[in-house]
Amino acid sequence: MLRFSLPQRDFCFAGLLVAISLLLLFILPGIAFAAPTLSLSPVSGPSGTKLTVTGAGFDANQPGSVWFDTNGDGLKDSDEPQSDVSSDDSGRFSTVLTVPSLPPGYYLIRADIPGGGPTEAHTLFTVRRPSLTLGINSGPAGTAIIISGRYFAPGRDIWVWFDTNNNYTRDSGEPAMRVTADTAGAFYASLTVPNVAAGAYPIRASLSESSHTDSEVIFTAIPRLTLSPTGGSPGTLITITGSGFEANKSGPAWFDTNRDGILTEGEPSSQATSDASGRIITTLVVPGGFISTGSYPVRVELPQGSPVKVSANFIIKGPSLALSASKAIPGGTINVVGRRFPANTAGWVWFDANGNSARDAGEVSKKVTTNSYGGFITGMTIPKVPAGVHYIRADLPGSGTDDAAVTIVILAEPSLSLSLTNGSPGTIIIINGKDFKTWTSGRVWFDIDGDGKKDAGEPAKNVKTDNFGKFRAALAVPERVKRGAYAVYADIPAWGKPEAWADFFVTSNRPSDDVNGHALDVVRTTPYDDAANVKRYPAIQVVFNGRIIKGADYWGISLSDEDGNEVRIKIAIRNNSIKVWPSGMLKKETTYMLFIPADAVQDMREKGLSEEFALTFTTKK
Repeated sequence: MLRFSLPQRDFCFAGLLVAISLLLLFILPGIAFAAPTLSLSPVSGPSGTKLTVTGAGFDANQPGSVWFDTNGDGLKDSDEPQSDVSSDDSGRFSTVLTVPSLPPGYYLIRADIPGGGPTEAHTLFTVRRPSLTLGINSGPAGTAIIISGRYFAPGRDIWVWFDTNNNYTRDSGEPAMRVTADTAGAFYASLTVPNVAAGAYPIRASLSESSHTDSEVIFTAIPRLTLSPTGGSPGTLITITGSGFEANKSGPAWFDTNRDGILTEGEPSSQATSDASGRIITTLVVPGGFISTGSYPVRVELPQGSPVKVSANFIIKGPSLALSASKAIPGGTINVVGRRFPANTAGWVWFDANGNSARDAGEVSKKVTTNSYGGFITGMTIPKVPAGVHYIRADLPGSGTDDAAVTIVILAEPSLSLSLTNGSPGTIIIINGKDFKTWTSGRVWFDIDGDGKKDAGEPAKNVKTDNFGKFRAALAVPERVKRGAYAVYADIPAWGKPEAWADFFVTSNRPSDDVNGHALDVVRTTPYDDAANVKRYPAIQVVFNGRIIKGADYWGISLSDEDGNEVRIKIAIRNNSIKVWPSGMLKKETTYMLFIPADAVQDMREKGLSEEFALTFTTKK
């Protein structure tokens, strides 16, 4: 048998420890080693908040209670929120209380475990004041108000209402809305201001199951005033309507000419009387004489002597000009429309070319007379002025200075540039146009007879400008024109009057126009030169004035599109003509040129053409 022996001193110390342990286990059961504590979640919030109370360090397995000590007397009263609890084996518990309707402040949460004795633990809870905020703090009846709430009980239903009679009760007929606060205790609501008299009214909020008001905010109702019309010239009759005034009261309505808020002698006024619903209707005439343009208040003081003066603005409008177009080019025409000038009055409208506000000699001008309403309309031709912003002005009656003005943007004059300014008949000219009206269709042509008009037989092309007012086209100098000066015209838009032109000089005659008419020459082509809507697989024929044979440059005969791309072709000579076929379909709506070198063919005397020959045509869609 093993034996353990301890020194006498150690044996006595061990015995003391055993004795203390037995005392704690058997003689003093239920004694805790630390003071009981309470913890809260959350630690603050408004009335209605669900409050979780957790305890620790209490006697194990003991019944008791937890309560919200609303009056702070340390006693558990019957009307105070409370919960019966029991601690577990570890002396812990958890329960939920609802924060009652209380003014903001600090309150004690108490715990009595085991029950019947003194309070074992307590802690503080802060009751916060919920708040309401309005998106707009004043307005007339019918105004929509956005209400935002904060610090309300999370997840709880809340009534928000317009307390029309200020009795703290949500009555039938009062605008109201039921909302639910989110997890942070916030919400949004909207109400429409009812038809109430001017004054301050509370908007209130409370938990749906409670009659206690948790929060409120003040909205100021003001009358609504409407003018018809809202602007015009002196002498205009204004109809004034209003609502939201005190019922069956009278007071002045006036045009506040000096804008001082006081009805002054000489200011147009009338008496307004509200009906049983607080509505008014009356009229005023805008003062005549000299009154500058601008905004003026029309005011109503009802009842008379009331500190509340409701107003709406009326705009005095002076004479004005309007144009049928905001942009134009020199030589173009526009209509000028005048309004609100003196009735039946004569004067002038002019294009202020030098911008000095005076009607100078030589400036384009029109004499006009207004009708009985002070209006007029007249046409005007734009003079040749630099591109930029210019003024058109009106002087009625004619006093020498302008009474009204309007701006107009003058665009640069359309222009044409040619890739060649001289050449022989058959020469292909590339025409570039700029500063024309954007996205507009028209045409360009070679003016043979010099009359400035597009005549039958004159080469022409239909064109359309881009978003910059530009275009590009190709024309062939006609075959049967004599040496001399000619013009290429552009009519865009196609109204029959050219907007721009460029000069071209034909440097030589065709052989058929020479004295010796027996030289080899072209007499006919199929299609004819500059033909349009040609089949996309054409049989091209060039007929000469005599029998022909192949020349040294026979294989230089070519067919190419407007971009210079050469097309494969078949060529054949038959007696006095050349026939040409493309190897495939040509592109639609594309200009092509058949080129025949001067020595491509010869007559029976082995004489070629006096110069190269070109035939152009455009295919159909």
